[in-house]
Amino acid sequence: MQGYIKDHRKELDSDIWMMPPHYHRIWQYLKYMVNHQDKRIPMDESFMTIKAGQHLTSIRKIARGVGWYERGQFKELNPKTVSKVLEWLVDQGMIKVSNGQGNTKYTLVTLINWESYQTKDNESNSEGTAREQSVDTNKNVKNDKNDYVVVDDTREQKSNHAVDAIAERYADLRTMQEGKEIYPSISDYYAIAQVVARGIPLPQTIKWLDQCFEEYQERDPNGAIKSFKYCMKYIESRHEQHLAKDQAKEVKPNARHGNNPQRDMGKGRTGQEQFVPEFVGRYKRA
Repeated sequence: MQGYIKDHRKELDSDIWMMPPHYHRIWQYLKYMVNHQDKRIPMDESFMTIKAGQHLTSIRKIARGVGWYERGQFKELNPKTVSKVLEWLVDQGMIKVSNGQGNTKYTLVTLINWESYQTKDNESNSEGTAREQSVDTNKNVKNDKNDYVVVDDTREQKSNHAVDAIAERYADLRTMQEGKEIYPSISDYYAIAQVVARGIPLPQTIKWLDQCFEEYQERDPNGAIKSFKYCMKYIESRHEQHLAKDQAKEVKPNARHGNNPQRDMGKGRTGQEQFVPEFVGRYKRA
């Protein structure tokens, strides 16, 4: 997960700062997890749009997401405690919560005034913004224009993060598809790791993963994807097609009228023989 959000200093004087620590931890977690742009996802036999500033999740996922390690043991909040915090945030006018009905169970969290937590500059300028903010903090400058710090939530372990991000998205898609909480299996994680090891960019992987579920839903509205291996084949196929297109763009036809491209392929301007890649011979002339 990469990007920046505004973290207002005025929260130090807010009611949530005076609550037990897990209240603010859940609040921060929700700010990190909400969508930064609208996203259309498959839901049952139709589609659902998760808007910017919203996060489709569940009480148990929030509990796991704000978990912590204590003396080597991973601890999670009780789901009832999470629900109580969400109710408090709703009462404070900080979020809205919508719940799925019937067999489709989910928790859709909407941040109120989500735009106020977003940086005005794009990510290319975020590094400079963060550096300037650091200077302001060190000097203890009290200025209304600098009443926030920029929080960078980029993780150092990129490969591990990619596996976790893909696994989480896969779990979300399966949960929405089947209407119940689904967790990736060990074999799912192994297949996800194979995709990451191939060097397929994370944004592309997530995009193709979403498309895989969308196309499957259109073909078989009553069916369900049971293994990430199915998605792995789809993602790898799309990746190979993408590479083939890039390779094809590098092979440019000879535009000179009357020349034979195949005849001149092995010669340069001076008539000297040049190296010709093997794949050139496999392209048929129109």
